[in-house]
Amino acid sequence: MSAPASALKTRLPYRPALDGLRAVAIIGVLVFHLNPGWLKGGWLGVDLFFVLSGFLITNLLVAEQDRWGRISVFSFWKARLRRLLPSLLTVLLFVVVCSWIWTTATRRTSVAWDIVSSLFYVSNWRFAFGDEQYFEQLAMPSPVRHTWSLSIEEQFYLVFPLLLMLIAILVHKRIVQSLVFAALAAGSATYMAHLYNSEASISHIYYSTATRAFELLIGVCAALFLGSTAFAEKTRASKGLGITAWLGLATVVAAMFLLDSEAPFVFTGGLVVVALAALLAILGAASGSNTLFSRVFGSPVPRFVGLISYPLYLWHWPIIVFINSESTPLTGYGLAATRTLISFLLAYLTSRFIEYPIRHREPVIQQNLRLS
Repeated sequence: MSAPASALKTRLPYRPALDGLRAVAIIGVLVFHLNPGWLKGGWLGVDLFFVLSGFLITNLLVAEQDRWGRISVFSFWKARLRRLLPSLLTVLLFVVVCSWIWTTATRRTSVAWDIVSSLFYVSNWRFAFGDEQYFEQLAMPSPVRHTWSLSIEEQFYLVFPLLLMLIAILVHKRIVQSLVFAALAAGSATYMAHLYNSEASISHIYYSTATRAFELLIGVCAALFLGSTAFAEKTRASKGLGITAWLGLATVVAAMFLLDSEAPFVFTGGLVVVALAALLAILGAASGSNTLFSRVFGSPVPRFVGLISYPLYLWHWPIIVFINSESTPLTGYGLAATRTLISFLLAYLTSRFIEYPIRHREPVIQQNLRLS
């Protein structure tokens, strides 16, 4: 049986609690960027996004392969660009205008190249080898510095389907495929620890695709190992899934409060622990079991925040960069509240009037694939 052109109409069961987990991730990142002192490890929300992305993308591709006998790579790439690019272009246009108005003349060329690298999803490498320190609060940091994570995800989307198909040719059993990707994940985490112990640049360690790949691959391993059972309702095991999900999420949230960028543990195994804990929460949310965990994170408020998490991630950092105590009379909590409200408003408008119309011109691919 051959796959139709719209093979990616393959669907996974929609789990509202997964959107709730996105809400946790984006709120952590937002608070960290508003004031690192309020949540010094809030940047770990990106790691939760990475694990979730690897898990969902793999489930979708495996479901397509099982149904049609192959993966339509070009349809997949088209769907990802259709999902991610319109909002990114909207925000980048805003950044271009604001940068021309507020950025000093000596920084304009640098910011222009930052924007170009973001458009082509290679900004993580520009920042890895540039002078932009993620944890350093510059007077006027790059307004697109946050797009490094989008670049890593897009690079993953480009390479992973091809790698999955290649490994599937060599190894037919999903469990063995999972072990292959587990080995790749271990290599990535080991490389991160090696660079840190070798006193390499923190920027290179933080932004490099090679050092962050293990977080996406942990989600990949779980999806391959569990197969379709990951989304199957498990009534008998629901209590245990709920408990492990709470424990996993509690570990991630605790890390957001306790870990900062200077802790050696972070880059020598700490991020592996965070990613594995995030996976427990993801599995609990994906199971569809009627647990307290699923009900809490599938409730309207976290679900709404999760649904607009991608445009919220895109908007919040430029808003923080351009709306500051120099461009406005605001300071402290008033400034933070203003930035937050504007970010949420722009995220909602982008989701409602740009993402939604474009996404619904063609059949919905998968509601759960709202990635950052």
